[in-house]
Amino acid sequence: MDENAIESLVSELESVSWWSRENAQAKLGRLGLSAIEPIMTKLQDENEEIRNKFAGALSYISDLKALEILVELTTHNLVSVRIAASQALANMGDERAITPLIVLLESNDWQIRNTAQESLGKLGLSAIVSLMEKLKDKNEETQNNAAYTLAYVNDLKAVEVLIELTKYNLASVRSAASKALGNIGDKRAIQPLIALLADADWQVYGNAQESLGKLGEPAIELLLVKLQDKDEKIRQRAATALANIGEIAVTPLSQLLQSSDWQVRESVVIALGGIKHDSAAQILLGVLNDTNYKVRLAAIKSLGRIGNETSVEGLLNILTRSLESTRKTAADELLKLHSEHAVNAVINALRHNNPQVQILIINAIEKYAREFNIEHEPFPSWFHIYKDTYNIRLSESARTVVELIIGLSEEANLAVREVALSTLSVVYQLINKTRLSKRDDDRGTCYFMAPPSNLHFELPEEKKARWALEVAPSITLEKASESRYADLTFYNNVNDFETKVSDGHVLRCGQWYQLEVAVRGTPVGLPSQETERRPIREPKQQESVTITITAEGDGFEIKEPVQTLLLPPMGDSTENAYFQVRPLHQSASDKDLASIRIRAYYKFNLLEVSVIQAEVVGKFDDSSQSKLGLEKPISFRQERLEREYLDFDEVQPKAMHIDIIKENERFLFNFAFYNNLAQKVEFTAPIYLPTPDLEDALLTIRETWYDIAMSKTFTERVEGDDEEFLDNIRKLAQAGRNLWVKLFQLDSDSSMHKVGKWLEDNPLQKGAIIQVSLADNATDFVFPWALIYDRKVPRKHYELPDTEGFWGLRYCIEQQFPNQNKGTDKPVQIQDKLRVAFMLWAQFRNADEQKVLMENWTGCNPDKLEITIPPITDADDCSALLDDCDAHILYFYTHGYTRNRQADIGVGENLQLFTNRYEKLQEDDPRHELWKFLYDSVKQDKFEPNRSWIELTYGRLYLDQLYDNIESKFSFKPLVFLNMCESAQITPSLSDSFIDFFGSSGLGMVRYGSINRLNPYLARDLID
Repeated sequence: MDENAIESLVSELESVSWWSRENAQAKLGRLGLSAIEPIMTKLQDENEEIRNKFAGALSYISDLKALEILVELTTHNLVSVRIAASQALANMGDERAITPLIVLLESNDWQIRNTAQESLGKLGLSAIVSLMEKLKDKNEETQNNAAYTLAYVNDLKAVEVLIELTKYNLASVRSAASKALGNIGDKRAIQPLIALLADADWQVYGNAQESLGKLGEPAIELLLVKLQDKDEKIRQRAATALANIGEIAVTPLSQLLQSSDWQVRESVVIALGGIKHDSAAQILLGVLNDTNYKVRLAAIKSLGRIGNETSVEGLLNILTRSLESTRKTAADELLKLHSEHAVNAVINALRHNNPQVQILIINAIEKYAREFNIEHEPFPSWFHIYKDTYNIRLSESARTVVELIIGLSEEANLAVREVALSTLSVVYQLINKTRLSKRDDDRGTCYFMAPPSNLHFELPEEKKARWALEVAPSITLEKASESRYADLTFYNNVNDFETKVSDGHVLRCGQWYQLEVAVRGTPVGLPSQETERRPIREPKQQESVTITITAEGDGFEIKEPVQTLLLPPMGDSTENAYFQVRPLHQSASDKDLASIRIRAYYKFNLLEVSVIQAEVVGKFDDSSQSKLGLEKPISFRQERLEREYLDFDEVQPKAMHIDIIKENERFLFNFAFYNNLAQKVEFTAPIYLPTPDLEDALLTIRETWYDIAMSKTFTERVEGDDEEFLDNIRKLAQAGRNLWVKLFQLDSDSSMHKVGKWLEDNPLQKGAIIQVSLADNATDFVFPWALIYDRKVPRKHYELPDTEGFWGLRYCIEQQFPNQNKGTDKPVQIQDKLRVAFMLWAQFRNADEQKVLMENWTGCNPDKLEITIPPITDADDCSALLDDCDAHILYFYTHGYTRNRQADIGVGENLQLFTNRYEKLQEDDPRHELWKFLYDSVKQDKFEPNRSWIELTYGRLYLDQLYDNIESKFSFKPLVFLNMCESAQITPSLSDSFIDFFGSSGLGMVRYGSINRLNPYLARDLID
């Protein structure tokens, strides 16, 4: 080309148009050596922009004649020149360019290093030999720069060398080699890349996953093998590689869903979620019915990753399923989606006719809104807030969501109202935070100053939300027009109901006082020790009811300790309870105050307990002020609320009540029952049972149960021979009789001896209900009430005791949960089907029979009964179900263990009893094989005796984790059947047990059984 043409191109390089400059650079570069001189001249220009424009033309030169000049330019002072020179050298493909390019790898400028790496990669196999020397350099940075260069190699001739480099000791080399092999796309690389999935370095296995995806269909077969690997990491990495391959892998993946290994199915599901195609979503819909919780959970998350219309339908379907432990996850995944289908699904869930579905989606909305990062996250499609400067507005879908939640805050269903109100509060805060945030619709900074403090434009939806938050709590619970309170008053004279003991005064030792117990709208008696006095919850009965009041003195003499008051549906009590009381000794300190424990009963259901504490001075001392300097020398506190004053018409009468408190190291029993002969309520003085005596009795009874439970007959069948039956019944009757003696007959001069004698001669009616309650300080108490035997045990060894003597066979004994309000005895109304969650430990020899039993039970009542079949065998599955429980019955047929307290009778004694008996068994004894799993578990330290747990087929539910992890209460108040091993006994403590956990979570009742104590076949018959 002549000089004029070159000058013309030089002029074009200075053009304003970028397209003209690019075109001129390419043409000038293609001139080769002849273009060097004018370009070099312009590189001396004072204007940096001009120098860079002409430097760019160098990159287009491919004339070998210019190679030496270009090599020299790799040391030029301009970065743009060195970059262009290295690009041009790569285009030439000459090995002489390798050395100067390797030098550029040491540059301090990252752009120059990257360009040199790309250029060396284009030179292919010939460059690798020189790079190998650099990989041996002692400088780590030099090694890495050389290693990263390998990733740019795209030469088919280099495949074998690169395969060898996948075994190199430097992770950066293995990573680069795996990336290069993916770019080349040769099948020989499949096996080496699959081997790299086990690499410890995330960049290495990450590049291997990406490269296998590029290799496509030929890699599928070997990846499917890895998907069945025992190592979870390998399965997950293989799943990612298959997802990278794309839609072509869907069909072969789906075939592995037939695997009996749930971990393989889980890996397949993860891979399908990464493919993000509708064909994958369609297959995942079927996986939602998988028997394994973790597989179903993975399917839900994979549908969330795909996020198309099919996925949304699947997630919404999960929300509507009962007894489904993955519903909370489905709700969370649904809210993450940004599509019109997801918006409609959220709105449909809020409008659903099932309150549980509404609660699930509302809770998910609250969680999403609470965790939402205003400054850094885009708003979801279902709740978009548009913002500019100080003004905001809600999208149509957001307005609909807020309006629906406001409407649900006025729902008849209390649980729906509560979650709706809680969520409204969080949404309201989110809107306000958005108003004050530094973001606009593009999530950019809108302003840098806080808005004026008086600037607050409420949206219509905000006003309605604020109104709901202010008004709805007032209708959440029905309230009477006037609150009423327990009111306790001392009068100075037993015959004088006018002269009260004034506030600030004390009582005199030996003087008789009148104590009044009443219910009033305005209390006039003793001050409360609590900061805020708690009113009674108003009853709903139609007529006045009689409340039995008992008084138990400590430092007081009390005449007639049982009285009554009459409580009308509204207003003050019309008849009050009065007690004549006399202090017995002076108070030496504020720790030595006299006390009266007041108990209120309705039909022998304990309602509440209050304790009066009073300072007592000498008979002739001044009683107008405290000698001890107490601000409230006479006061009371509400010790516990056992049953609220609600729905008296629905309370089931009890025949006797036993209240237990703990004092130092002894338990105090108080009995209240109706004496038909005397036609009055009997309230006993407390029986004192020392803790060591109780523990000794429990240990003896436990050994008796072990002897029976581990007998050869009992472990093999329901029916035994007459001789064995007689022997076992006599053992139990004697153990029960010993309990009776401890309670009633140790002190023949006591009032309790007389009560015991009366109960023997005049037993409660068969089928009567005995209610037992525990004070807060007695939560570690458990007593085998059912085993109490109130009749004489025949002396002759061949005489059968009267089985009607056992309280457990004659009475229904109801032990209350400490610190839990009991509500009413109103039967639960089931609107649709009775839902039963069936949990199983499949290693039991008759586990299959339990499954058949449940299947038959469902088959006989398909329209009335829904049971989790197959059963829940995964601990995580069970935990998730408990966190979102809509079952009416929870049935555990599982292995389990309840730890002993450190201070309990012989820590480890229970396990030692078992191991001692097991080791005495003969090898051919069928019990040897039956209990081997438990024995091995104990001996191999797998038993974890220091923690309490329920074991399912896969994993354990640990009691401490349940307390910590389960967020919600049981809205359906399910009945819980713990049909577990002897090792899962609840004795000697309720306060740290599964009984307490389920009770504190709001269930209706816990029924505890033992697979050892209760033969499996007998358990089946009882369920039938």
